[in-house]
Amino acid sequence: MPTEAPELLRTRFRNRYLFGSDAVLFAASTALAYALRFDGFEWLPAHEHAALVFLAVSLPLKLYLFWRFGLYARLWRHAGVVELERLMAASTLSGLICFFIGAFILSAAGLIPIRVPFSVLFMDALLTAASAVGPRLAVRVWGRRGQRHRLAHASRTLMVGAGAAGETIVKELLAHPNVGLNPIGFVDDDRSKHGHRMCDLPVLGSLSAIKDIILTHEIDEVVIAMPNAPGRTVREVVRVAMEAGVKTRTIPGMSDILTGRVAVGQLRQVEIQDLLRRDPIQTDLEEVRALATGETVLVTGAGGSIGSELCRQLARLDPAEVVLLGHGENSIFEVLQELGATYPTVTFVPVIADV
Repeated sequence: MPTEAPELLRTRFRNRYLFGSDAVLFAASTALAYALRFDGFEWLPAHEHAALVFLAVSLPLKLYLFWRFGLYARLWRHAGVVELERLMAASTLSGLICFFIGAFILSAAGLIPIRVPFSVLFMDALLTAASAVGPRLAVRVWGRRGQRHRLAHASRTLMVGAGAAGETIVKELLAHPNVGLNPIGFVDDDRSKHGHRMCDLPVLGSLSAIKDIILTHEIDEVVIAMPNAPGRTVREVVRVAMEAGVKTRTIPGMSDILTGRVAVGQLRQVEIQDLLRRDPIQTDLEEVRALATGETVLVTGAGGSIGSELCRQLARLDPAEVVLLGHGENSIFEVLQELGATYPTVTFVPVIADV
């Protein structure tokens, strides 16, 4: 049997347990709704008959809708917003359908002598939703407590940057306790985030308060989760961390985060290129257009990544001619073919030479 088989079996058993709990709790919801409506479990024969018929129809329908929404094929220990949305959608739809069945369809079809009271249908929908959320929330909370327990002896870590990158890294750290980093909180210069929580961790203050926060919360490591931060910001964080005697790590670029390639294992020590990050330069395109439009432009190193991108940018400015100079025949040929197909109105002249 494959190594993942035990975990798969445990997952299936858990979802079977949830199916069983839903069946019991959904039935109890209908009975409790009637009990609340009539102040007890002694009802008139007509209402007893209506309750039994409504339960016989609504219970299978609710279970079927929850199954169709995929709520019995979820890893609830790792549930998030998507699972909550599915749960709310299934509960709302089942409540609406059961409301119309109990209020109109069953009595119109002659299956019950009296319609199900509106108050019973309303309470049944609310109790059904609560019955569905309760066990799944318990599974999620239990799983999170287990994560926190495994991180009890890990290095206390301060996250610099309460943004998308910080959220991604914190979730990965909580899911991989073997990395040995226990996130304690965030710092961020956005004052609107101060005093709030993200991933159930507090935003403790701004970057200028890092040293005090390190001392107050006994921080062991600092993770810079700001892939677009300028070099001066990274240098300041590293300087403050060194003065406080804690280690500093950082993450790869934003493109890796957005494409899902960032993992906890990619956290690394701060390197020289992180400290030398430069601020973005804003180019005056109109000024460049005045220099390039209708002119012959020579681009050296045109076969490289920077040179080829420069050629693409220049081609958009309608030059009379672009000279592609480089010493690699293959790279110049590939750039020439691409530019010729993309910008047919511009003349490109390849030149193989060394500067």
